[in-house]
Amino acid sequence: MKQSEKLDIILRGLYLHKDKYQTIGEILNSNGIEASLEEKWQLVHRLRDDNFVTDPFSSNGDPACKINTYGIEYCEESSYTYKGQSLITNNYTISISDSPNASIVSNSQNVSITINNYTEVKDKIVELREAIDLNKEIDSRRRQDLLECLDEVEANVDQGRIPKYSFKSLLSMSADIATILPIVYALAKLLGVPLP
Repeated sequence: MKQSEKLDIILRGLYLHKDKYQTIGEILNSNGIEASLEEKWQLVHRLRDDNFVTDPFSSNGDPACKINTYGIEYCEESSYTYKGQSLITNNYTISISDSPNASIVSNSQNVSITINNYTEVKDKIVELREAIDLNKEIDSRRRQDLLECLDEVEANVDQGRIPKYSFKSLLSMSADIATILPIVYALAKLLGVPLP
């Protein structure tokens, strides 16, 4: 990932919580990005040198800061990645095919995702729905919860979003059902959703 993209992600995170100090590690981690402590300090110093954040301080070693008014204005008018285009309203289109970095994208905002294997994903959802319906060991309440969760996963897929949170719920609810768990794992692989 380019440094300009990391700077944009940090600025967006600070912008979304303008009224509080945040650690750079917290913002990067919530977007699935790993960075060394040295890199975090370099990134925050760059933002400080550009006069977009308050003076950083150490919070358990991790740099912490808060966006200032110049940073807010910059986010609303430009970005490091796309000069002259608002960081807040940038629309990124990212194509994913068996990508291990899907979790990074799924945490991003204003992102449109093209799922290259859409037909396979939809077929796997149909297969999973049928397996849930046919399994006589699942009580009616749990079956309803599983199907509602699957509907939410499918709605996200139809809108071009990786269904990270609804998929975690689906995985959790189906963890002890041997007949459907392999189908859930196959669906996770197709979507690029990381498994625990």
